[in-house]
Amino acid sequence: MQQLKGILLFFSLVFPAVIFAQTIRIDDFSSRYYAEVHVEGGELYIKDKQTNAEVIFADISDVDINYESESGLSSNVIQRPYGDQSLIIYEDFNFDGEKDFAIKNGYYSCYGGPSFLIYINKSNGFYLDNDFTSVAQEYCGIFGVDTETETIHAMTKSGCCWHRFDTYKVEDGKLEIVQSIEEVYGIRGTPFIESYITEYKDGEEVFQVNVDVDRSEVNVQFSFDLENGSNVVLFKSHDFLYYMQTNPQGEIEFAFNREPVYGDDYQDIGGSFVYHSNASNRKELQFNTIDAGYAIYYEEVNGALSNVGIVVESNEKIYELNGLIDTVYGDMKVILEEAGNESLKNVVLFDERYDDESTSIR
Repeated sequence: MQQLKGILLFFSLVFPAVIFAQTIRIDDFSSRYYAEVHVEGGELYIKDKQTNAEVIFADISDVDINYESESGLSSNVIQRPYGDQSLIIYEDFNFDGEKDFAIKNGYYSCYGGPSFLIYINKSNGFYLDNDFTSVAQEYCGIFGVDTETETIHAMTKSGCCWHRFDTYKVEDGKLEIVQSIEEVYGIRGTPFIESYITEYKDGEEVFQVNVDVDRSEVNVQFSFDLENGSNVVLFKSHDFLYYMQTNPQGEIEFAFNREPVYGDDYQDIGGSFVYHSNASNRKELQFNTIDAGYAIYYEEVNGALSNVGIVVESNEKIYELNGLIDTVYGDMKVILEEAGNESLKNVVLFDERYDDESTSIR
């Protein structure tokens, strides 16, 4: 008998008690309700504390109870998007002042993350809501609830470089999408981020595209402000030169070389800059788009910068955008030097004094 007691004591210390328990009670989330988890059958019941009447039944047979119990079978733990999310979440999801239930039913969200069944509190009980449940299954874990704006926020992703962020509102008791943002990082190996934004309103869709850049990938070579308040930036990232022009709010209005072509001859296949120098003091860095040609220029007198700006040629018209010398940062000569030693792979040197392309500085 003593030997048997010793064996039982050993197992009770080494293995979690949940393995042996047939029923687990969770009652830390509400003064009115408690949860009863039947481990062997994979069943969860929400019950009334006063009457013990069953309020909700959920099949949780796909939930690993032993794994969940390692951090304790608590409730209302929400670490979005990838952290702990408890078996039971008791919160007002539809902003009617009454708390609802999210019950984990498996790991069906993105990358095998937790998924939930959503039960909405109505006047005569809790009912499974298909729309809310879809949002709690098809994204990455449980959605976020913003009580100030009364919106629901969900996110999903694929790999490192594609994310989608959707925003929902409750309209006449139903969940309706109001905004969707798809973010694509590192377009074809570049540091640019494109956001495709769709707004849903009054049965219509309004679409726009925003461009931003991963600032951690940007090494500014040369920049200056234009008289119109825009900022011109030439920057290097992974041996390639890029151009962007931002408005006074710092938003990118235009960017060049967002889709460089990887090959040996950039002048023939596109995505290249051409550095022009001549016998005068004017130097130009040129590039072409489908619609226009651009030339970023600077002039020196006695070794000091005297003029800077951009010339744009489009539809047989020429526009000159003057730069502000006192806002200049960096040095265009750095681009010339790096192109000469081939550390900038998409800059071609062209010296008009010799009327040919060059791979070295003259």
